[in-house]
Amino acid sequence: SMGGFIAVELQSRFNCFDALILLGSGFAGHLAMLDEDEKRYANQPQALIRDNAVKLLKKRHGEALPKVHNALFEQELIKGVRTVLLGSIGLLTMIPGSIDEELPNIKVPVFFGFGDDDIGSVPQEVTAKLTQCSDITVVIFPDTGHNHFAFDTTNYQFERIGSWIDTIKQVL
Repeated sequence: SMGGFIAVELQSRFNCFDALILLGSGFAGHLAMLDEDEKRYANQPQALIRDNAVKLLKKRHGEALPKVHNALFEQELIKGVRTVLLGSIGLLTMIPGSIDEELPNIKVPVFFGFGDDDIGSVPQEVTAKLTQCSDITVVIFPDTGHNHFAFDTTNYQFERIGSWIDTIKQVL
């Protein structure tokens, strides 16, 4: 889901993909995971959310970005990615509306895969925001939760995604 958030941001700004495969990316946020201060930013203009992101991240994590303190740059960076850097993207994915301005800019085919026990959005709510998308495919994977690849349905997921790729290759 976090990767989907990043992919949509990139596609909206740079149109860098011919198609998108988004697994568990609902874009509705997760109000239950936010504190009261963070909830105040739900469905607010993105500029307001992003202008306050550093403040919110410092409150949640103690700092806004990981810091590299010595010559072991790569090792330290990896440690940082597991904490604050992922936290910054994670926080934005939890605030409803934080990506709403980008969704209408998506014009390529999109494959949405949701688990039948996934968290987040109702698929119909997600697809309604993709007003310029050329093709939307939604698949609900049975017996699957949010971390799609941790379930026994992985082979089915890959087969279904492969079939979709074969189909859209004909129109790209």
